[in-house]
Amino acid sequence: MDKTVVDYGCGSGVLAIAALKLGAAAAIAVDVDPRAVQASNYNAERNGVSERMLVHFPDEASGDPADILVANILANEILSLRPTLSALFRPGGFILLTEILNSPAARVVETFMKQFQFHDRWQREWCLLIGGRSAVSSAYGD
Repeated sequence: MDKTVVDYGCGSGVLAIAALKLGAAAAIAVDVDPRAVQASNYNAERNGVSERMLVHFPDEASGDPADILVANILANEILSLRPTLSALFRPGGFILLTEILNSPAARVVETFMKQFQFHDRWQREWCLLIGGRSAVSSAYGD
């Protein structure tokens, strides 16, 4: 797959670890909670992927943008993080946003639509939005 994945709001790191196990070249797991950072590092070690997985706090995020971004956080946080999330992955990349309650999903799509086109939406009591960034769009929607 040779792709880099960002797992924003990584919790235990399970999505980043799964991406690596499925063939991603590298993963970056980001969380604000020190316990989540610790758990993600521990789980990466136990699953034999720690050499390909960076785990850190949001203010430590840097480097080249990723190919795929997964954010499993509540809609209000996703909305407030739009510039940060947009800057974390490259044009032509894919974004998966989840843990969005159904009612704010339309606000999330509207807020991100300058940068991304959402192709799929999977709903239960929460929503998964799957989209991509045009190879020519800017990180800030200009």
